[in-house]
Amino acid sequence: MSSFLEKPNTVPQAMECSYCHVSRKVLNRRLPKGWKRQDDTVWCARCWSEQYVLRAVTVPVVVNLTWTELNTALHQMWAATTQASNWMLTELFTRDVRRTIEEKMPPMGPVYLYPEARVRFPILPSRSIAALEQAVKAKYRARRYDVIWRCAASLSTYRYPTPFPVPNQAWSLAFVNEQPVVSLRVADLRVQMRLKGGPRYHRQLSALRDLDEGQAVPGQLDLYQKGSDLLCKMVAWLPRRRQTSE
Repeated sequence: MSSFLEKPNTVPQAMECSYCHVSRKVLNRRLPKGWKRQDDTVWCARCWSEQYVLRAVTVPVVVNLTWTELNTALHQMWAATTQASNWMLTELFTRDVRRTIEEKMPPMGPVYLYPEARVRFPILPSRSIAALEQAVKAKYRARRYDVIWRCAASLSTYRYPTPFPVPNQAWSLAFVNEQPVVSLRVADLRVQMRLKGGPRYHRQLSALRDLDEGQAVPGQLDLYQKGSDLLCKMVAWLPRRRQTSE
């Protein structure tokens, strides 16, 4: 008789690449480092890197000056992402180890800020908070040795407007009248943003075509401001053959 008190399965299981059929032993069906899952297909790190290359595609948004409601929502998101990023960075530093008599810096213990961040910043979507936590942790770990061990650097600071992250499950792209249009949610608004096109953006449009046709794998989208421009940065795994031939 099964029970919810039973321990999770800790017996190693074999996971096989759908292409080269190399196998790795894993626990709880978690993907090995570098492996990817796309729909029902599992890729090993080598096969994935042979087929796809990671690129960031940045295109300005055609902003309608009458979008006052959207403009207000964007500034709310940027303010919240800036506050949340600085709070997470401070919490990581506060909960980290301190140098005493150790000769080597101890590894960083597990810190899970998502539940507290959801309470502190309810305006941010749950997936955006998860994306922020990953990005802030990566930035903190990169400077952790200099900050807490050598005391050679100060803690970083995020400045407004920190980009608003939208995970790949929360945005979509389509071409409407041959113009790329991104659909996503900003605060309580479901918006469609038309991106700039023309010969100047022919490389970006080629990558967006791959996304629209399903030949590329979408990643995170960031909305940020540069000067007076609203920019949309989409990270995507693009077909390697297409990239090397251009």
